[in-house]
Amino acid sequence: MEQTLQYKHHLIKDLSELIICCQLGRTIFVDSSQGTIEMDDVIKEKETIKFIHTEIPYVLKSHRVIQKKIQSGEILISDLPCNSTITLNEPITNRLSSDFNNIFIENINKFDNIEKYTINLKNQNLFDKIFRKKTNEDFISEFLRIGEFMSWAVIPAVLVEIFTKSKKFMSSKNKIDYKIGEIENIELFVNPEDKSNKIFFGNFDSMIIIINKEIKNEKVLQEEVHWCFEYLFLENNKIKSLEVL
Repeated sequence: MEQTLQYKHHLIKDLSELIICCQLGRTIFVDSSQGTIEMDDVIKEKETIKFIHTEIPYVLKSHRVIQKKIQSGEILISDLPCNSTITLNEPITNRLSSDFNNIFIENINKFDNIEKYTINLKNQNLFDKIFRKKTNEDFISEFLRIGEFMSWAVIPAVLVEIFTKSKKFMSSKNKIDYKIGEIENIELFVNPEDKSNKIFFGNFDSMIIIINKEIKNEKVLQEEVHWCFEYLFLENNKIKSLEVL
């Protein structure tokens, strides 16, 4: 028998604070797996104010985490799109938020209209190594050039040190999960789950995230529970990516 968690609102509050994308785009919590959301926006163009009403039909995708009791505690088996992960005695909220951050990167990679850039820091030819060797500050300058007019960037953990050691880096005063600081006008968020060398840039209107506010659980066996949350990422405006080679 399927049940909605009695403490669902507390869990949703935790998730909304723990998942990166809620801080990067318009996030809408809904009550059902499919339906239509309505949005009203006010846009100012020169001396004219426009009111725009938008209706967006949606069908949410689903993600499942299996919780099993064993002699030494509990294991969580996560059905990620690309690979499954198994963890021991991990809080369910941590697992769900971690999975959601992975799913966010997976989905943003599939957007149709990403402006893609690359920069090579390691495999430079002999002439460049001698006469035009790229430094970390050269990389930061290129980062800022590509990120012009963008308000946020999500960076993988392997690149964090390059940013925090930059003279232009300002650490975050507000304790926001995953936000490490900013460089000039770009807020920096780190995704600890991302093992790639790819950076994503965007603005608050770059995407719309729809999440079912009811995280459901179903007891399948005496020692096994299936947790499920539903989501959808919609491309809405410009996003850029920078792959560091």
